[in-house]
Amino acid sequence: MAAVVKQPKRLAVVAYLAAASPHRFHRRDTLLALFWPELDDAHARSALRRALYFLRGELGSGAVVGRGDEVATAPDVLWCDVLAFREALDTGGLIDALDLYRGDLLEGLFVPSAPEFERWLESERGQLRTRAAGAAWKLAGEAERVGDRAETVRWAQRAAAFTPDDEGATQRLIALLDQEGDRAAALQAYETFARRLADEYDLQPSPETRTLIDAVRARGAPAATPPSATGEPAAPPLPNLIAVLPFTVRGDEGLRYLREGTVDLLSAKLDRAGDVGTVDPRALLRYVQFLGAGDIDPQLARTVATHFSAGLFILGSIVAVGGALHVAATMYDTTGQAREVRADVAADGEAGIMEAVDALVRQLIAQRPASLGGRMARLAAVATDSLPALKEYLVGERAFRAGRYAEAMGAYQSAVNEDPTFALGHYRLAATYSACGMLEAAREPSARAWEHRDRLNVHTKLLLEAQAAWLGGDASSAEGLYTRIVTTSPDDVEAWFLLGDTTFNSNPYRGRSIVEARQPLERALALDPKHIGALSHLVKLAALERRYEDLDELFHRFTRVHGTTDPALSLRALHALALRDRNARERVTADLEAAVGVTVAHALGDVALYVGDLEEAYRLAQAVTSRAQSPGLRGQLRLMLAHLAFARQDPEAGIEQLARAATADRAAAIEHRAFLLALPFIDASGDQLDDVRKVLVEWEPPTADRSRDEPLALTAHDGIHLHLRSYLLGLIVARAGACDAALGYAEECERLGAPVEKQTAVADLAKGVRALVAVHRDEPAHALEILDTLSPKLCSHHAAVSPFCGLAAERFLRAEALVAVGRGEDAVGWLEGLGQLSPYELVFRAPAQERLSAIRDANGGDR
Repeated sequence: MAAVVKQPKRLAVVAYLAAASPHRFHRRDTLLALFWPELDDAHARSALRRALYFLRGELGSGAVVGRGDEVATAPDVLWCDVLAFREALDTGGLIDALDLYRGDLLEGLFVPSAPEFERWLESERGQLRTRAAGAAWKLAGEAERVGDRAETVRWAQRAAAFTPDDEGATQRLIALLDQEGDRAAALQAYETFARRLADEYDLQPSPETRTLIDAVRARGAPAATPPSATGEPAAPPLPNLIAVLPFTVRGDEGLRYLREGTVDLLSAKLDRAGDVGTVDPRALLRYVQFLGAGDIDPQLARTVATHFSAGLFILGSIVAVGGALHVAATMYDTTGQAREVRADVAADGEAGIMEAVDALVRQLIAQRPASLGGRMARLAAVATDSLPALKEYLVGERAFRAGRYAEAMGAYQSAVNEDPTFALGHYRLAATYSACGMLEAAREPSARAWEHRDRLNVHTKLLLEAQAAWLGGDASSAEGLYTRIVTTSPDDVEAWFLLGDTTFNSNPYRGRSIVEARQPLERALALDPKHIGALSHLVKLAALERRYEDLDELFHRFTRVHGTTDPALSLRALHALALRDRNARERVTADLEAAVGVTVAHALGDVALYVGDLEEAYRLAQAVTSRAQSPGLRGQLRLMLAHLAFARQDPEAGIEQLARAATADRAAAIEHRAFLLALPFIDASGDQLDDVRKVLVEWEPPTADRSRDEPLALTAHDGIHLHLRSYLLGLIVARAGACDAALGYAEECERLGAPVEKQTAVADLAKGVRALVAVHRDEPAHALEILDTLSPKLCSHHAAVSPFCGLAAERFLRAEALVAVGRGEDAVGWLEGLGQLSPYELVFRAPAQERLSAIRDANGGDR
């Protein structure tokens, strides 16, 4: 068994076979999808065979048994505590069951290459934990009924311990302890829960819980311990507040002024370095004088720091030897729970003291744990010699983590202005541009970051390389690099989020569902419970998967921490409509009417994509569009309404919206109308198709780029309107069966000169027409050969606002061709991804669902 434990994936296989409920035989195909999703069928089956051979060799030949193409564990050979736990609960043996429950299932096991197994494992852990807590609460109730106070309290405390984040369980425990007269234990239960909320989530208990504990205190809880003579406060220390104490000076009496002068210097240099604040030097020095202290030892320094509620304090020394100065500093944690951090620098006499203090600050930040900004902040401290650049960078980090992107952008720009060789500053500036959808602007600082990468470690260079791949549209390379990072550094929250973000924003364009992003995003959130990006994406995924309880919990977590940030309005709209909260819907509608254009477009797009109720989404979009002030925004929203109307199978309303959109942008209205009516599943008459064709032939597309102030949805096609006309004519005539004419339009599309950055996209459009012709000629295999040559390097931001940039018709066509050649399983991912990221693809959702149902029916209901 020891050999099995050393091989996580094989341990996971036998654990799944033994513990999955109900215990049964499992199809090999199911195991392949769970444990080897990255391999093709042949290699995955080979890996499974090797794993089963190994397990039988280590556990005994009868431990894992087969039945045709199915496998299972033999309960009479391989005992499983999970099965025994469930059986004991089902037969009423609650105490026996809790004797078996020793903590989370397979705690510490992590198989990053098997995301579906990880999801199953997390789900099982939660279910088992809930059942254990329920059993303990039941035992507490039984003990209470027979008057056994000690057993009542014991089982209640154990029940609450099983679910430490369950505020309802904590309230129940507090009430029971108060009822039993043990108010001290009730207070302790509250303090433990409140401390956990603060440490893990930076939250405080709900008003209901605070009211409950106030009532407990009012009934005679012991008075709080008054402040001690040393000035210790009742409030807990602030973890990022630093008290800089006077330094010890040796070797030159002329430098005695630096004893207190260093307090001013270090405090000023450290203050506002990201999340850090410093105690007012004047107040601190007055308090030290009041104490009458000479040289200060760590015990007295801790007393001073505690007086000011500082969680950290710094002591140091300056020693003069032969004209040179040796400056040393040590940072302490007032609680004694964190390791000490030491910094040492040399200064060239008195004139070098300023540079020495700068170097001290950089060293302290470089070594300090997460409270001074985390891994990237510590790396930044050694990646630049400029303290002003470092401080601006840390200001940017704080704003970026809080979702204040404009503030972050300004701070990062200031950082690289102070130090143009600061690679991490450029990297973060690119990340901020990207978060705002400004991909063109992001590419330049990303390139500068790579140019100045020499001072970075291998780990961070991989992050830079992955960012460059993502900005270049190569999502597969970016995903591979992020996977490599988290495999070697499983605690890297940034890499986990970026892995999830990459799969979320690119999977539909690669024939995969965005649901795959859930596991890495949940991992990021587990490492950083306040991560704004992970929370935002997970709210959307919960809505898409109709997990409404998760949606509600994640939304409230987001709003408690990030309720005033840019993404908050979009998530409020999503939450209000998904949970059918009429009052919240009215409030968010009013706020959307007053919001800026890009925020409105994002919010309405998210509602349309993830709520699942197209009628509600349409009504909300109508209400907001009618009050939009900007012509550009009205035009964009009319286009979105048109696609929503077609998705609702109301093409007349869609045509009307397109006609109204034409007043703001005639080019976009013509292009979108032609695209929608060319789709094979849209019920368009011959007269309508003839009219569309005539309009396209007579139309003179704009050749000049429009204002950069226009919405992205209206500027995504700049430079390729002529090509889109040829492409759309190809689709229209191909639908009418004129295949040779369609191929002529494909050639015309290729002949037209295109901007360098859009030449690949234009070539893909022409290939789309050629593939459509192949399908019409009953040559699906040839169509797939053509579609396989499409470029995978899509700009996800443009794809999200354009059915052309996202190749929506080509992705649907690929699925159709795959089904036609008998590869329905390969079509599933392409069909699932349609309408997951762009509201301009919602028209594909109903026919895609029909194809998915047909594929699953053909496979006996299994995917």
